[in-house]
Amino acid sequence: MVSKQFRRRAMPKIDWSEGLLPEGEYVLLAHQVRELTDRGGSLVWYVDWLVIEPARLRGRRFTDRMSWKETAMWYTRRIMAAAFPEDVRAGKIVDYKPQDLEGKLIRAKVELRKIGDEKYNRIAWARWLSTGEDEELKEAIEVALRRVREAEEEAKDEEEIPF
Repeated sequence: MVSKQFRRRAMPKIDWSEGLLPEGEYVLLAHQVRELTDRGGSLVWYVDWLVIEPARLRGRRFTDRMSWKETAMWYTRRIMAAAFPEDVRAGKIVDYKPQDLEGKLIRAKVELRKIGDEKYNRIAWARWLSTGEDEELKEAIEVALRRVREAEEEAKDEEEIPF
């Protein structure tokens, strides 16, 4: 028989309130998008995705990198097709700006990836998500954004405390 003490050590409880997101399906909101250029001169967007659903992770964020160079366009096209399905269906070629993506909702499968010793979250696939008149979803977005604002204000308050 295995003692309770051993079982606790063998199966630690994981706290997903901080750090990486567990792999799974999420409703994500493009919260902030920063446009930068990589060392090779290619355009890169760094997208801060905000978790809307599931509720237990609401307000959590992770950053994903979207490269606009030709070799990585398959990934960027997948996310843009989920965020802008009307343009994709109409065959429109649009010169998107980072502000165009901010505020867009997608349903996505998030994976954990590893390069060397570093782990990070990455979107495996994405689908368009219509908010329509879904009041619950709109309320969930407001809650997530409020949690982000509160966390930012708390961090700002901690910076202002003189020692």
